[in-house]
Amino acid sequence: MNIFDVILFISLVSSKQVNIVSKMEAKSKEFAIECPDNIPKPICEEFISQKSFKPLGGIGNIATCKICESFVGIALDYITKGETVENLNKKILDFCTIFSRELPHHYCFVIAQEIYVKVLNAVQNNETVDTTLCSKINLC
Repeated sequence: MNIFDVILFISLVSSKQVNIVSKMEAKSKEFAIECPDNIPKPICEEFISQKSFKPLGGIGNIATCKICESFVGIALDYITKGETVENLNKKILDFCTIFSRELPHHYCFVIAQEIYVKVLNAVQNNETVDTTLCSKINLC
């Protein structure tokens, strides 16, 4: 990636989007070094096999929006039912398989985890959680 690509990329995304992208890139590097116990092995393998962390169409495209809006409901179910992390990870993997043509599993997985944290924080703060969350975090 040359300097022109970097400048163009930064000018096309908001600061929140850049924040999400940088979190994903950091997770990518972490998982490539050592796979945490709570992360499914296929996700870590995809991180390790990917030289760069580039989704089709970038952040804010139709795929990231669909993933976000759909996963908000899954995250709410997880929080209200008190499921295990293993069950959540299985749901995320099953869910991300639907979008595997648009986004690699590992990218989808990190987006889903980011959404889960946002939904959890909103629920803990007694805030309304709906699909407008996806616009607020610039995934739509």
